[in-house]
Amino acid sequence: MRRQRTQPPPATAYLGWSLFPLLGWVLRLSTALLWCHSLSPEGSIVASMFDSPVEMVDALTSVVGADAAVLDADELLGQLSMISQLESVLAARKAERMVGLHHVLAGTSADLGHESPRPGDRAAGPAERRWSGDVLRSVSDEIGLVLGAHRRTAARWLNRAAVLVERFPTTLALLRAGGLPAAAAQHIAHELAVIADGDLRAGVEKVVLAWGQRYGWARIKQIAHREAAKVLAEYESLLHAQRQLERTTYTVSHDGGMADLVVSTSAIDITAIMAALTARCIELQRQGDPRTLDQLRTDLAVARLLGHDQATAAPGAAAGEAPNHPGPSTAHPDHTNSAHPGSEPASGDAANDRGATAGRVADAETAPSTASAAAPGAPGAAGAAGTAPGAPGVAAGVAPGAPGVAGAVGVLPESGLNPAVGVQVVIHCTYAEAEALATGAVCTGGELEGYGTLPQDALAMAFTRAKFRYRLTDRSPKSDPARYTPSPGLDQHVRDRDRRCRFPGCNARVKYCDLDHRVPFPKGLTDADNLEAFCRQHHRLKHHGNWQIFTTDTGSLIWISPTDRAYIDPPAIPHAA
Repeated sequence: MRRQRTQPPPATAYLGWSLFPLLGWVLRLSTALLWCHSLSPEGSIVASMFDSPVEMVDALTSVVGADAAVLDADELLGQLSMISQLESVLAARKAERMVGLHHVLAGTSADLGHESPRPGDRAAGPAERRWSGDVLRSVSDEIGLVLGAHRRTAARWLNRAAVLVERFPTTLALLRAGGLPAAAAQHIAHELAVIADGDLRAGVEKVVLAWGQRYGWARIKQIAHREAAKVLAEYESLLHAQRQLERTTYTVSHDGGMADLVVSTSAIDITAIMAALTARCIELQRQGDPRTLDQLRTDLAVARLLGHDQATAAPGAAAGEAPNHPGPSTAHPDHTNSAHPGSEPASGDAANDRGATAGRVADAETAPSTASAAAPGAPGAAGAAGTAPGAPGVAAGVAPGAPGVAGAVGVLPESGLNPAVGVQVVIHCTYAEAEALATGAVCTGGELEGYGTLPQDALAMAFTRAKFRYRLTDRSPKSDPARYTPSPGLDQHVRDRDRRCRFPGCNARVKYCDLDHRVPFPKGLTDADNLEAFCRQHHRLKHHGNWQIFTTDTGSLIWISPTDRAYIDPPAIPHAA
């Protein structure tokens, strides 16, 4: 059957169908241009959520006054959206206030290596200390105290706020209007800050903001990266150089005596490290090691970082379970000539002064690879009948750390590592805690310097892992109060008591701190009650920054800032009631 031919559509129909896609693209382009125009600093922002402060106050009132228990799903989502918008508005105001404080306290930098200002000194950066007139001010310290953050954290916030406020006015305007999340604003500023050309940076910023308004903010970091790479050929190289400057290593503490070591460096190096660790761990598993890949990688990484040329023994591998407490020992914690690991000189001026150098006490210490260094029966030491009870992960008759000696079943030696490098940890404890470590009695374990409270089981493991020493913190040595410089024993006692800088929120390690007379010498005596440890930054701030310090009966220090705000720093060791 012949197919019947139909009449062709009129020419106007062809014209209409051909114009339809073109019209769609024109509408899309017009919309994008309107977005970019509306996002210009001169114009208004179409995404503004609050037309007046009154509307923002009303929104805040509705959120605070609403009972979440009686709201349905749609109302709860509406409340969450409103809360997010309010957070954005407040984040913009917060950034502006931080940068405003930096400008109000403008001055010459006090971080140039000399004690007082000199002609020609440059202006202070946002997070730098500065001479504001003849007064030393630290904006990051004062912001950190108000916001409950460490000085370095506050300095990071301040630097980011300065980048956002001074280099990304369009993003700031949209954030101020509640139009994007604070995290998205930080991603945009962080990714695009390496673009030095202001006009080029502003153009990329507008494109990224328009994309986020249409498609959402979840992928805005990747979009900012993509759009910057489109217009700047050297963007990836600039970004890599900037991230290299930002490389860092830090620790994150957890409970149960555990912590994370976070290393931020080149992706090539990290990938190579993980590949090397994984290859060696797979080899150990093939030889019969029962540990999981994650456990092996962790144990091997620690062994290599500490330079241990010994079996990568897992804690408790030989005994199965961690011991409840270290095994008994005849060593006494305050015998200065004892061979017991970590033995500490007896309290008293003469004992603490013995062997002191530059105001430090020479504490006894032992390396884990020396079998004779541990007293018979001490945790982790090889005794006459094998190891003492509670020595984790060591086979009977084998001294912990003996190079090239296989321990318990499934624990294989790790070869090719350097000998022990003398890494030392410090344990702060009372006399009773120290005695318990030596005798095997069940007790609290003390505190690990740089970490905090440790269970006694974790301290037992320290006997097989690294050099260590412990310091008695509840016995004050004698010292001449009329002498300006404290005796080495008193110097060490104050450091052991304070543990860190006594400025509120500062975690500077006490070994790097100065000892300061709270009441200036000679009016104030050189004794434990009149000495506090301050890092150099806060020591200078106390003397040149118009801060005042008062003490309480409980050992707390009250710091009064130049703006008459009071901050309290509690003692590391609470005073006995």
